[in-house]
Amino acid sequence: MSKVAIVTGAGQGIGFAIAKRLVQDGFKVGVLDYNAETAEKAVAELSAENAFAVVADVSKKEEVAAAFQKVVDHFGDLNVVVNNAGVAPTTPLDTITEEQFTRTFAINVGGVIWGAQAAQAQFKALGHGGKIINATSQAGVVGNPNLTIYGGTKFAVRGITQTLARDLADSGITVNAYAPGIVKTPMMYDIAHEVGKNAGKDDEWGMQTFAKDITLKRLSEPEDVAAAVSFLAGPDSNYITGQTIIVDGGMPFHYDEKRGWVQHPNLLFCAFTIKETDIKKTTPEREVVLCWFLFETVFFVETIHTSICLSELLTSSVEWV
Repeated sequence: MSKVAIVTGAGQGIGFAIAKRLVQDGFKVGVLDYNAETAEKAVAELSAENAFAVVADVSKKEEVAAAFQKVVDHFGDLNVVVNNAGVAPTTPLDTITEEQFTRTFAINVGGVIWGAQAAQAQFKALGHGGKIINATSQAGVVGNPNLTIYGGTKFAVRGITQTLARDLADSGITVNAYAPGIVKTPMMYDIAHEVGKNAGKDDEWGMQTFAKDITLKRLSEPEDVAAAVSFLAGPDSNYITGQTIIVDGGMPFHYDEKRGWVQHPNLLFCAFTIKETDIKKTTPEREVVLCWFLFETVFFVETIHTSICLSELLTSSVEWV
């Protein structure tokens, strides 16, 4: 019997790419979108046998619960929920309105909470566990200019994901998140347009504000994100919960011809060899066995020196894998 997934905001962009990938993976997919026409168009592209359109405003608790019930009634089960729907206003601090604040948090944060709540209820009624997968963002990992509200919602989603992972583990439910970077979607081009406009620049300048430091030297396709969600939705991720997979092509770090390896101030880039316990300065010429990023999990460091012993930074109880 095929497994069943619901993807919110699945009418276009990343959401549609996720729905398409899950259908390819053998899922039956509930395509949830606030726009009926967009949802029906997506189902027509995916096939009526494997996809089913439902309409809901994810900021409305009762609408989300009702839409989930329709999918379960149609396909007979529910195993995976992808809380993907979101909006991304560009909000320099002095331009933020109460309406922007309320709407963005209601959709981006409320949509995750109501989707997770409806998922929990359905999994319990069906007598099994499941997987909840939430959309955060690179802007929810590293602060981005002009995205005060959007970034705030996406940082919130990461915290909610970790909390729910603990709360729902005993019910056999894993909760993880994915953090896209600069993805070729209509929403991203809208953000770039607004950022460029606010700076008196064109759309390309706005896009490069975000894209210039991508290590892989290309913008993301929606399918790149869908592949990560496919992993989180599948059995290979069964022992993973409370985590955020960053799918950004390496935006937090990149190699600069003048400065060498550069990392964001809130990321510590450490290079180790198997027998060494000191943090080493990484250069392209140095061969390393393992590279590790510490982000928020243990501590924050902005500047490190080449001869700092790990014992000075971490207790012996911390295990380095």
